[in-house]
Amino acid sequence: MNGMLKRLSRRRAEFARDESGAITALMVLLFLGIIVATGAAIDIARQEAERADLQAALDRGVLAATSLNQEVPKEELDELIDEYVELRNLKKTDATVTVDPKISINERDVAAKAYFPVNTTFLRFVGLSDMMVGADSRAVQSVTNVEISLVLDISGSMRFDERVLDLIPAAQNFINVVTQSGANRNVTVNLIRYAGQTNPGPWMFEKLGGKKDAVWSHDNSHCFYMDTSSDGDFSHADLPRRQDRQQVPHFMYWAIAKDWMKWGWCPSDEMQIRYLVNDYATLVNEIDKIRPGGKNGDEGNLHDGTGTYNAMKWAVALLNPSSQGIVHQMVLDGLVDPAYDGRPAAWNAEDTKKFIVLMTDGKITEQYDPREKNDKAKVELMAEKAVLETDQLSADRLFGRSTGVSYFYNQCQLAKDHGVTVFTIAFMTPYKDEMENCASTKAHFYEADQLNIGQVFSHIATTIQRLRLIM
Repeated sequence: MNGMLKRLSRRRAEFARDESGAITALMVLLFLGIIVATGAAIDIARQEAERADLQAALDRGVLAATSLNQEVPKEELDELIDEYVELRNLKKTDATVTVDPKISINERDVAAKAYFPVNTTFLRFVGLSDMMVGADSRAVQSVTNVEISLVLDISGSMRFDERVLDLIPAAQNFINVVTQSGANRNVTVNLIRYAGQTNPGPWMFEKLGGKKDAVWSHDNSHCFYMDTSSDGDFSHADLPRRQDRQQVPHFMYWAIAKDWMKWGWCPSDEMQIRYLVNDYATLVNEIDKIRPGGKNGDEGNLHDGTGTYNAMKWAVALLNPSSQGIVHQMVLDGLVDPAYDGRPAAWNAEDTKKFIVLMTDGKITEQYDPREKNDKAKVELMAEKAVLETDQLSADRLFGRSTGVSYFYNQCQLAKDHGVTVFTIAFMTPYKDEMENCASTKAHFYEADQLNIGQVFSHIATTIQRLRLIM
């Protein structure tokens, strides 16, 4: 009996010491934990995939809503963005979308949020039946105001190789791109066509003190000679200051090619400066006027001389905020759209970019004045000869080519000093150094021929578009 009790006691002690099989419960608990953790990772990964898909769709919708070409009204932008969200790749549940648009003439700022619940597969076992998927997006697209002085050489040499016929469509396409066919109301263009002189037109001629000489008075054009004193017109970036200014007589220095050109060192009033124009059709039509003659016996609109210094003077001054007063007067007189009252903007205005685009095919020439301008008998005789298409008239040189180049360079530097981006085009001319020296950088200077003049203007226009668009 005692032996049996001892054996039972020994077995009981052995059983108490035996740990085999105790891991089973722990393993079950650990296995359940692993399943939950793995399932949670799957649910979270699915949530992230849904979130990334929602974010991509929301971003596309917001970018579409901020496009400056977007015609959907502000109050319907939520529907536009919702359409993009509904088209997402992993759509299983409708999302709630809220949109906050801020729309102005210059800027479209659109913010949006979207969210929806996604059901869980594994986390529901720990009491989480769904997880929220959310995304938010914002895009801003704004257009800076753009002020451009487009300066085109219409000297007689543009007839060679019929260069003018290549210039016209190239310049018109430039206008098409920068104004977006007139859709972009933030762009204004000063169209400056020049030959020996630059014609500001009768209105500006009178405002700045232009005086018609008793002997040489004429109505063919309205140029005046610049003040060339040390502190005169070429020494500063303002408009020519009001003072008595002699009208440029109606004369030629070099022989006229009457099939291409119109008589005059100063371009005719048809070629006067066009100020702060945005209208696409107007600008295209004005460029089309730079036509060759010979059609139905009409004259061309090319003129004598290449006074690039005069044209550059006007190009810079018409971007100068000091010209706001005279622009306001033009607005009051119906010569400039009231939308542009207040231009030119300040040099350092954050919302404005200023450009000069200058194209020439020749070398800068001397400045001349008719020799017999005070002899009434000679003047009348010369006027008669002009009608009879006399080749040229006698003239005195007011200043030489080197002086003209220095005036030109000074205006180029003033433009660059004030932050104006200057593009220059040397069109089939050996005098490219002058244009290269004027440009903002070498990258802003272009050599062009008849094969690529269109591409050059197009590239400059695209560059201006790129500089003004902020995403």
